[in-house]
Amino acid sequence: MVKVICFDDPDQKPSLLGCMRGEAVFDEELDIKKLSADEIIALFEGSD
Repeated sequence: MVKVICFDDPDQKPSLLGCMRGEAVFDEELDIKKLSADEIIALFEGSD
C-alpha cells in the first residue's frame, strides 16, 4: 500500500526566518547602547 501526499502545500506560506542571512554588514565600532533615540532614528532614515 502507498499513501501519496503533496510536498508543496499551496496554503502554507514560506518561512522568512533567515532569508537575509549573510546579506547585512555591521559596523563593529557602532555601540548602540551609547546612541540617543534621535541618533538611532537618523541611522534608519539616513539623515545627519
